[in-house]
Amino acid sequence: NYSYLEGFLGEGDLTLNDATLSGNVTLFNAVTFKKLTIMPGASVDFYENTQTVEQIGIGGTVEDPITMTNGVLKKTSGNVVGSYLALTDLEAAGGASFYADKHSIDNGGNTGWIFSTKEAQVIDFPAISNKAYGVEPFPVTATSTSGLPVALAIVSGPAAISGDMVTITGVGNVIVQADQEGHDTFLPPQEVLQSFRVKKASQNLDFTIGDLIFGQEPVTITTTPGESGNDVTYSVESGPATISGNVLTITGAGTIIVKAVQKGNDNYLTATVSKEINIAKALQDIVFTSIPDKTFGDAAFHVSATGGASANPVVFSVVSGPATLGDSEVT
Repeated sequence: NYSYLEGFLGEGDLTLNDATLSGNVTLFNAVTFKKLTIMPGASVDFYENTQTVEQIGIGGTVEDPITMTNGVLKKTSGNVVGSYLALTDLEAAGGASFYADKHSIDNGGNTGWIFSTKEAQVIDFPAISNKAYGVEPFPVTATSTSGLPVALAIVSGPAAISGDMVTITGVGNVIVQADQEGHDTFLPPQEVLQSFRVKKASQNLDFTIGDLIFGQEPVTITTTPGESGNDVTYSVESGPATISGNVLTITGAGTIIVKAVQKGNDNYLTATVSKEINIAKALQDIVFTSIPDKTFGDAAFHVSATGGASANPVVFSVVSGPATLGDSEVT
């Protein structure tokens, strides 16, 4: 952004994105303005140079007209409309239509300008916020000081417009134009452009794995894929498990972390989802041979049991009753 008050702009050719000129300004060299606003009361000397604009606002007032002299104002298309202008030796060039309203003064030496008997009008077109792909169609609003209806159009970018509703069709930069034709009382205004960026959207990737227990059969992961349509790939980030495709095989008890990745495309970002899953220990089965009834005084006897899947030894103990246990021998 550039604002210059009471001085000169130069030396050397410049390109400025958003400039405001006020006071007495001399443009010593050629400048390309992406957007130029000349404030009421400004006096601008073009110094025999060509000043190129893409958008320009030149609206004076009855108390503070705008004076422009001695050079070339160039715009390649659309309209340039000024109010309360005093122009001297100023050429209009480039292919746009240049209008000075009924309150403007032609001091001579001007070429390419239409000094009209009509009023100027100005379009108010607020900025449009950036969007993400997939957003619902949204309205944009532009109005004119004349009260006449304003037409909206997509200049470039992945979007379509119907009336005042914009529909996003892809990712990238979108430029929207607001314009008005004018009528018997009002000049056509300078068109106004607003741009916004459409970024890639996030995907809604998810997967579910039910309760797990060591020893169970391999599990097939249930996937809710994202919107890109690409394949989902899985990996075990840590813990006692392996995965092949979307089939999870448990190799032990504990905690595992499973990650799912789905690559993006032109409109969607790559999605990554990680989940921590607990694997419970499996139950063991012990086969304990039944013990027949005994009579006091009987000889000591052995008990036996077949251990579970842990392969650890089976430990015996007397829970209650008149007996002692040594190793696996009951007395």
